[in-house]
Amino acid sequence: MRLILQSELPISVPGFQIGVAMNEADLRDSVASRTYIVAEKSLRCVSVRKRKASYPDDRVTDFEAAQGLLEAFFKKEPYEVVYAVALDSSNRFLGFLKLEEGTVNMATVHLRKILTFLLCETNATGLIIAHNHPGGCCEPSREDIALTRKIFEKTREIEVRLLDHIIYVPGRSGKDSEWVSMQRLGNVPA
Repeated sequence: MRLILQSELPISVPGFQIGVAMNEADLRDSVASRTYIVAEKSLRCVSVRKRKASYPDDRVTDFEAAQGLLEAFFKKEPYEVVYAVALDSSNRFLGFLKLEEGTVNMATVHLRKILTFLLCETNATGLIIAHNHPGGCCEPSREDIALTRKIFEKTREIEVRLLDHIIYVPGRSGKDSEWVSMQRLGNVPA
């Protein structure tokens, strides 16, 4: 059996046309000769909404740098939102992804979205997860801790470092906003 990728095909291959479905006779001939065409899938990310965040450096080397990068995304969010920040092996910023927007007190995060973003869209080797607690509680919930462990285990399997899971708590009644590093609390294994 021989597999041929579409990108390997010369411009003209008898019986096959790129982008055109094979007819029944071509399919029978292909099966009889044990030659198969394997289509390559091209992934691309199309931006539907852009936000600007001022960030002077392209490296996210510590918790404070992550705060500076994320702050603009959490201001005035009435609902819980979850972001992923992709980094390369030198902790250079590769991209953001708004994973979920939930309700006033929860957001459901799908691991598949995180993994697709890391592997297919950014080819990242580092990850920071961040979300807000619009209700004002600065303690990580049981769900936050469980999610962090799950993400840590799954990203470790694909050789991506989970650097931190950050919680933003907006300021209220004269109090300043707060930032909580789950890594500093010991909830992100080293």
